[in-house]
This record gives sequence, C-alpha cells and structure tokens, in this order.
Amino acid sequence: MIQWFGAGKVIAFEPMGENFELLRRNRDLLGRDGRIRIFEVALGDVEGRGELQVDDVVSGTAVLDRVTGGKPSEARMQRGLGPKTETVNIVPLDVLIEREELPPPDFVKIDTEGAAGIVLQGGVQTIDRHAPRLVVSLHNTEEAGSVVEQLNGLGYACFGPVNEVASEAYRRLDAADARSINRKYDIVCSRVAEQVNQRVKPLRTVPPPAGRD
Repeated sequence: MIQWFGAGKVIAFEPMGENFELLRRNRDLLGRDGRIRIFEVALGDVEGRGELQVDDVVSGTAVLDRVTGGKPSEARMQRGLGPKTETVNIVPLDVLIEREELPPPDFVKIDTEGAAGIVLQGGVQTIDRHAPRLVVSLHNTEEAGSVVEQLNGLGYACFGPVNEVASEAYRRLDAADARSINRKYDIVCSRVAEQVNQRVKPLRTVPPPAGRD
C-alpha cells in the first residue's frame, strides 16, 4: 500500500503469532519511520482474551474460535486433525483507535476468515464517524448477511458479484443477496455509491512505486 499506492500511513492487525512475525519483518524492510504501525491483536466486538483456530496445513491463516464453534480449520478437518489454537488478545477497533490515538481511516480492508461481521461491530463508531471506503472478503452466507446489513444500516452502498440464473452479476447488494454469493469473494463499500459501482479490475502489472519515476 505504501510502495505502490502512496499510502501515508498503514495500520495493520494480525493475531496469529507466526504471521505477526512475518508482518514485523516486512514492516522493518520499509524502515521504522512511523508510517506503518502493527498490532498483535484480533479485532473483535468485545475486549478480552480468546482462542484462535490456526490453519497450519494449507494457508497459514486463522479465525476466532467463536466463529468455528470450536471446530478445527477446514484443512485440518479434511486431514482428520483436531483443533490447533492460540490464545490471543481481542480488542474492538473503536477502543484501539481511541487508546492508541490512531489516525481515522480513509480505507479499511477486512479479511478475517468469517469474522468480518464481528470486526464491524467493534468498529461501528469509527466507521460511522469517518466513513472510510472498505474492501471486505466474505467467506460464508452468515458473514455476508451480517456485513451487508450492518453497512447498509450505516448508509453504505456495497457492490459485489452474485450468482443469478445462468451467470454472475456485479451489482449493489442487500442482505438477501447473501444467499446468492460464491463461497468466497470480495465486496467494495462506500457511502458514495459512484465510487464503487464499477467492478474493480485486478492488477495485471505492478504500477510504478508512488513518488518515483
């Protein structure tokens, strides 16, 4: 985000220990000048400690235990393995922004393996007050319905792909569209519908670093 798109500041949150170490090392590659702040926490709707179900088989990802209902990650289940957990700190975004005096966000990316609705609940004051644009990765119908319903209630327009009779359409979403989602996809949301009503095209080439020739 800083190298290629010129972001002034990046605030990142990562609860999984192994991934946080990789994040820290990448942060250090760009220097410690304050542009990047990282927090070893899971964003949630209440502050406390909780269990994180770790996928150490396929992707090195993790999700809050309350999302899986205590079940292991999908990859571990497919291989007949039991749960593998880490105990992590959970903090709502609203609390962190106030406590750490973080700058209000212009853009928020959420990819939490099924917990996006919980993350939004813990950041509702920040999102309502500052109206950042969002990209949210959705993983199941329950998460999709919660996210779209919450953001629509805050005056957001969310656009994404839905399965229709014989094709996939990109259009504005309501909570009922959760039944028509693909297994996993990204949606884009803004209080200004015109900012997100065109389907985002994936990068085919890497743009030149911001601020450089």
